[in-house]
Parts: sequence; structure tokens; C-alpha cells
Amino acid sequence: MMIVILLHPGIVQAASMPIKSGVVQDTAKMIPKESIPYIERAAKGNPYTFYLLTINSLNGQNAAEYATAVYRKWKLTADDILIVLSKEDRRVEMNFNNPALQEKIDALPDDFNGDGQSRSKLSEFVDRHFIPKAKEGNFARAAITLIEATKQLKPAAIAIPEDPTGNLPSDKHPNTSNSDSGAPIKPQEPAGPGAFERFWNGIPWPTVGVIAGIIALCIPLCIWTWRLQRLRKLRNQIPVVMAAVSHALERVRHYAELYQGTTQQEASSIEGQLTSSLIELDSSLKELQQISFVRTMLPTLKKQLDSAENVRQTKENEVAELSRQIEQIESIERQLVDSIREARTRLQQLEYEYRSETNARGWSLDGIEQRHHDLVNRIQTVDDMDTFDPIGANAIMDTCKTGIEQLSQDISSISHYANLYQQFPNEMASSRSRFESIVQEHRLKLIRIDPYGCLEQARDTNERMLEQLQIGNISEVAQLAEHRRQLLAEAVQMTQRIADLKLKNAEDIQAIAKRLSNFMDQERQMNELHNRVTHTYRSTYWEHAWELYHNGLPEIAQMRSRLNDVRSLSSEEVQEYELARQELDGILQALQDQDRNQRQYEGLVTKLDQAVDLINRQLKSGEQAFSRGRDVIARNRLVQVWGPAETSLLKLDSGLKQLIAQPPYDIDFMSELSSRYVREAEAYLQDVERTAILKRDAERNISDMEARYRSTYNRTRRKIKLSQFDYQYSQVISNANDYMQRGDYQRASQEAAMLAGIINAMNAAYDAVLAEERRREEARRAEERRREEARRAEERRIEEEKRRREQANSSSSGSWGGSSNSSSSNSSGGSSWGSSSNSSGGSSWDSSNKNSSGGSNW
Repeated sequence: MMIVILLHPGIVQAASMPIKSGVVQDTAKMIPKESIPYIERAAKGNPYTFYLLTINSLNGQNAAEYATAVYRKWKLTADDILIVLSKEDRRVEMNFNNPALQEKIDALPDDFNGDGQSRSKLSEFVDRHFIPKAKEGNFARAAITLIEATKQLKPAAIAIPEDPTGNLPSDKHPNTSNSDSGAPIKPQEPAGPGAFERFWNGIPWPTVGVIAGIIALCIPLCIWTWRLQRLRKLRNQIPVVMAAVSHALERVRHYAELYQGTTQQEASSIEGQLTSSLIELDSSLKELQQISFVRTMLPTLKKQLDSAENVRQTKENEVAELSRQIEQIESIERQLVDSIREARTRLQQLEYEYRSETNARGWSLDGIEQRHHDLVNRIQTVDDMDTFDPIGANAIMDTCKTGIEQLSQDISSISHYANLYQQFPNEMASSRSRFESIVQEHRLKLIRIDPYGCLEQARDTNERMLEQLQIGNISEVAQLAEHRRQLLAEAVQMTQRIADLKLKNAEDIQAIAKRLSNFMDQERQMNELHNRVTHTYRSTYWEHAWELYHNGLPEIAQMRSRLNDVRSLSSEEVQEYELARQELDGILQALQDQDRNQRQYEGLVTKLDQAVDLINRQLKSGEQAFSRGRDVIARNRLVQVWGPAETSLLKLDSGLKQLIAQPPYDIDFMSELSSRYVREAEAYLQDVERTAILKRDAERNISDMEARYRSTYNRTRRKIKLSQFDYQYSQVISNANDYMQRGDYQRASQEAAMLAGIINAMNAAYDAVLAEERRREEARRAEERRREEARRAEERRIEEEKRRREQANSSSSGSWGGSSNSSSSNSSGGSSWGSSSNSSGGSSWDSSNKNSSGGSNW
């Protein structure tokens, strides 16, 4: 904030009027908030920047004077325009200091607002574009309308010489005119410094230099101070990490020196890593302590501090990880004793359970007893290793826990498998009952299946399961139990499969017989279709598809005998349902292949027929387009320039009709010709219609330009010479008519457009004459005003001398008792236009400090 104040001290000065802040300052709350962005967008840009100020009241002050004061207070430039709205006064005032803009407004026609009164051009301009919307209360739209209208103002017309060459004056010198016209050259006033130039010149560069120097000195000092703090911090942090390493070494050294096996190996590895870390930390700390005060100013200090910080961070993380590993060793050592005690308790419980099963059932369960004995020995091994290798012992303990859990599950499953063995007779009887009911229902002979054999295999498996169960081989028992279940299910499934096969074969035999009964009718229809195709289309299109269909007919003819063989295999006496199924699958596959070949041939014929239909449609479409094009030419009386295109279209039409009348058809060639025919016909029609449009446009343009020329001619003939314009007009019309007769309607329209330049030149010459007349009239009026002012001044002088003589006479007579009213009153007359006043309506531009100001009330 202090830098901003130093750079622009003027912004903190107090003022009696609003301080400039943005292009829209709605102090009277006359503009809706949502409309302000639209006004701001319209106010910014080229060629002017607009500033809108709303106030509650002028408090009796003249609107033009207030607007001028704000304009100067805000230090607006020639490219800036101020619009002031007074809420209570219902007044709008537009204020600027731009001679070029004033000239544009002065060039507006008289009575611009159409109210029949004579006012300043600026007031009438504001009245026309602002007041209508303001009366509706829409001040935002009124302001935008006024802004857009100001931007669209055109430069004032400049007088040109009598010689009407049709050339307009250059835009680069809008205030100059030809010396022959007699108009005086009015120099353009300088616009003054721009906003950026004023900003640049207002910067106190010495102050900026001092601030920049202070900042340049502070930056290195801050960097050096930060590095010193970082060095001090590292000197304190590294010893903390070294203490943590030493503490971890003391904890792990106990395991590395007194224990064996895996525990010793892991402890020794941890000890080596900690020792290496301690050495590196000590070396880094010594290097930091050797850094002198002078070295803290060298650029290499940053690299050394980064290296030390990296070592500290790395070793701190390593110590944390190694400490976690040490805690894990300690935890294993503490928990191992509890694990051994729990495992022995669990094994004693399991021994009681399997001993109970042995006593109750009279089985030896040698396998379970042996597994129990092995687990007891392994637990003893863990107990022996606990004192010198807890990690190795813990690994063995994990396998023991798994073995104990599995042994517990196997002991619990003994009663389950014993129940399965006892339930087998009922399960076998149920299976036999199910497949025998299927055999009886479907009258099966069980020729190629043996469900009774499956039952015998299941009985043998059940007995072997019992033998393994008695000796405690539970894993083998589980496999035999599953195999037994599968055999019982298979006995029923194989019988059900044959029964289902019998029903499926019967359905397929019936379907194939029905299909073969309709074969003769289908073959006759296909032959009729083939005869039509042979006559209509060339063989290259259908020959391969017909061969595929025709080659399959002999196999279809043999299917009746094959179907009889299938019936024999599926009879009640033979019941070879599986062999019959194989034969049926072959017959069905052959029928599917033949159906596919038939559909492929029929689909090909359909596509060929559709191609012929498309060719006929394209021929008809081309004929219609060709006929419409000829109608357009005749109706619009166009010059005939389409001879080659019409000849080509006639040849294509004749050729297509001949090909259609002489089958068999070459579809590819005919499709190519029909597509080309419709493309050329549509292009022909489009070209003709476009030419007809060009002709109508040309005729309308010529007629319009002739009417405009005649109107301009009648309006300007009393003021300027028109012989040269008549000559140019005759040439242009002659050329345009010539192009019309040759059919070049676009060139004719372009030629007619040249009349616009002639008309513009006529208007420019006419406006120049009018401007000169206005200038002379204004000069005459100014001279009359000057003479009137001189006359009035002389009258006031004479009146004043008369009053002084009367006073002298009164004084000489010694009369003081009374005096006339005129002796005590002030005289006034005319208008005050001092150097500090503004010209209203934009008519005074005598000095650079005069603003144009004009407005109206709504």
C-alpha cells in the first residue's frame, strides 16, 4: 500500500465530488447491479471510452458546469466521454473535449430529435438516443443506446471541387478540403497525453530506485540469516538421532552376543546397520561443527547443508525401521512362552477327544495318534529352542499351530463320516428306486448303461471308507466319501440321460420328416426363381450361389433312407438311442447347410432386384431434373450456355433405356451410368436455377441503382454539375446491358454496383456544397451577432453617459432626498463565456480548456 501511495500521491487527496473509480459509478443507485457489466462492456473499447456517473441532485448547480468540473477532476482525455445522470433533476448531461467528435455531431441534420424546436446538435443527439428509454425508467438501456449511437457517428462531409471525378477525399485527412471549394482548413487540436503517459510521468522514479535498492540488500541478508538458522538446527538435531542409534545398539547387542541361529543373524545384521549409521552421523556432525563464520557466507554452504539434512533424514528413518525390528524380536521372545503353553493345553484336550472316540468305537485311530505324537515332539523342540533362538522357534511354532487346527478338525469329523457309513444302505436304496422308476416309465432296456454296476462300486467304496476311518486316515476318508456320492448320483443321471435322449430323438425324427415332406414344393419354387434370374441377370452375379444350393440337393434326396435307419435304431426293440443321436445330428447339420445356401441365393436375388429398382428410380429422377432445368431456362429466358451438358444428358438417358430394354443386365455398369446420369442432371438443374437467381438479382440491382441514380440526380441537379456523372452512368448501364445479353449476369450485377460509387460521389459533391453554404451562413450570423453586440454595447455606453449626466445634474441642484430605482440596480446582459466556462451544444472551441456539453431532461 505504501508503494502505491508513493507512486500515486494524488489518489489520497480529498475532493468534494466523487473520486474516479471504474467506468460506471452508480452513486444514486439508478442502475440495476446485473446491468452494470453490460454497460461496462459497451463503455470500453474503440474509438472512445465512456464514464457514467449517477448523482442524487445537482443542488441548483448548472449541469454543464458540474459535468465539466468532474471531467477535469478525473483527468479524462480527448478519447474519454463523461455521461452524468441526476436523479432528482431528471437530467442527463454528456461532456467531452474532442473536436473531431464535435464536428461529427455538428454535421447532424437540423431538428435531429424531431421535436420541431431548434436546440444545440449535442442536446438533440442526447435527447433522441437517451430520453425514450429513460422515460421508461430503463437507464441502463438508455446509456447503452447513447454509447452505441456515439460510436457509430460518421465523419462530417467534406466539400469537394466541381470536377465530379467520382473520387472521395482520403480518410487520412478528414478536416481538409480542396482549395477550390473555398472552405477554410480547420486544424485538429491535440488530444493531450494518454492515460499510460500520465501514469508513467507520475511515477516518482527516485523513490522507486531507493525502494529497489533496499530490497536488493535485504534479499541476500535474509538468505544468509536463514542458512545460519538451518546450520544451528542441524547441529542440534544430529546428536538427537545419534542418541537414538546408541539406544538401539544397546537393545540389539544382547541378542547378537548371547543368542544363536536365525535370531543371532538378524540381530547381527541390525547391529551392523546401526553402527554404520552412527559413524556417518558422527562424520556429518563434525563437518558441520568445523564450519566457520566466514564459510557461512560462501555459496557452497547450501550444498553442504543439503547433504547433512539428507543424511540426518535418511538415518532417522533407518533407525525407526530397525527399532521396529528389535521390538518385534522382543515381542516374539515374550509371546513364545505363552504360545507353547497354549499349544500343549490344546494337544492334551485333543488327546482326550481321540482317546474317547477310540474307547467308544473300538477303533485304533493310529493315524491320528501318530500325528498327535509328532506335534507333541515339535512343541518340545520349540520349547528347547526358545532360550537361544526365539525367531527360529517361532517359525516352527507357526507350523505347529496349523497342524493342531487341522488335527482338531479331523477328530471332529470322525462322527460325521461314521454317520455317512451307516446311512449308505438308505442312500443306495433311494438311488436304485429313482433310476428303476425311470426305466419303467420309459421302458428302457439298459443296453449301453449299467446303473447297478455304479451301485456296487459305491458299496465297495463305502467299505473302504470305513477301513480308512478306523485307522484315522481322515484325508483318504474324505476323498472316498466324495467318490461314493458321485457314483450314487451317476447311476440316476445315466438312466435319466438315456430317457431324455429317447424323447429328443423322437421330436427330431418328427421335425425332419415334416421338413422332407415340404422339400418338393421348395425345390419347385427355387427352380422357378432360378429361371427368372437366368433370364434377367448375367451369370457372374448368381452362378456360385446357385452351385452351392444345387450341390446339396442329392444329399437331401438320400435323407429319407437315413431317416428310416434312425427310426430303426430308436425303436423299442433296438433302443440304440446314442447311435441314433449321432445320425440325427448329421442330418440336422445337412439341412441347416442347405437352408443357409438357399437363404444366401434368395438374398442375392433380392439385392439384384433392388439394384434394378434403384436404377429405374435414378433414371426417373434424372429425367425430372433435366426437364425442370429446361423449364427454368424457358421460363426465365436465360441465354443458352448448357449445350454440352444437355448433349451428355441425352446420351446417358438413351443409353440407360436401351440397357433396361435388353436383359440380361450388367448391374455394375448400369448402376454406374444411372448414378452419373442423376449427378449430372442435378448439377445441371442447380446451375440453371443459380443462373436464374443471378439474372433476377442482376435485373433488380440494375433497376434499384437506376432508381437511386434518378433520385439523387433530381435532388442534386440544382447545386452541382451532373454532365460527367451522366456520362459515367451511361457507360455503366451500357456495359451492364451488354453482359445481360451475353448471359454473364454476375458481371452485369457487379457492373451495376459501380453506380453506387457514382451516386456516392454525387452525394459527396452535394454535401460539400451544402457544407460551404452552412459555413457562409454561420459566418454571416456571427457577423450579425458581432454587430448586434456592438450596437448594444454602444447603447449601454450612451445610457450610462446619460445616467451620469442626470446624476451630475441632481448633485449640482443639492437634491439628495430621492433617487431612481435604476441608480441602485446592477446592469446585466448577454452570456458569460469566460475561460473557465463550458460551451453548451459544442459550438465554442476557442481554447483548449473548453468542453462540449449538452443534455436534456426526461
